[in-house]
Amino acid sequence: MIIAGHKEAENINQNIRNYMKENGDLKGPEYSILISGAESKKYANYMAGDRIVFQTNDKDLQIQNSEFATLVSIDENKFVAKTDTGNEVSFDLNKISFKHGYATTVCNPKQLSKKMYMFFIMMV
Repeated sequence: MIIAGHKEAENINQNIRNYMKENGDLKGPEYSILISGAESKKYANYMAGDRIVFQTNDKDLQIQNSEFATLVSIDENKFVAKTDTGNEVSFDLNKISFKHGYATTVCNPKQLSKKMYMFFIMMV
């Protein structure tokens, strides 16, 4: 889903995530991660099954900025995700920047997959 503004995308991401959690699509423990700076503390919650979008490039992990993935497993220090290209990556959540990836702004549509696009059409 492509949205014009960051605030709208954040709200839609949260609504879709809540829907998926209520329907049992997200599994296992839920982890809260600090996502804001010193001015205000804001947290995002993640579980296995969550859609994410990477916000950084990492050659070692073979991930690109704006690349989408689904979390496969998580623990306090490490997340494992499967990218839409089929790559399974294990990363330290303190070293790799990412956010929920159910909706994205018009700045990021290049990485949208057909699978993600179809998911949202089916939900409407």
